[in-house]
Amino acid sequence: MTDNELNPEADNIRENLWIFRLRRGLWPALFAHPFLTEDEYLDIECGKKPISERDMRALAEHYKIDPDSLAQPPDYSLLLDAPTRRLLDYSYTVLSNRQRGQFTSFLRSFMVKRR
Repeated sequence: MTDNELNPEADNIRENLWIFRLRRGLWPALFAHPFLTEDEYLDIECGKKPISERDMRALAEHYKIDPDSLAQPPDYSLLLDAPTRRLLDYSYTVLSNRQRGQFTSFLRSFMVKRR
């Protein structure tokens, strides 16, 4: 187990930065420049190393993100457009328990894998 796995706040920060980057359509190198190299940022995004307080604050200030909001649990629905969200909500309610479990497993397969 890494230190990151023991700290849910660090995982939330990592996931929220990933969601923010994807919503903006930024490549990792462009998102992290000039604060981190692309490799350093990708190590953080993949959970190989935690982000330092200084780097997190620098990214938050640069992109005008509230640093405290990064520590909140991530909202993955932000990655979907409104019609897709409605379709998923509807589909999830009409599925059987077994189908719901399979659907949840399918959605989890899109999450960033921890090593």
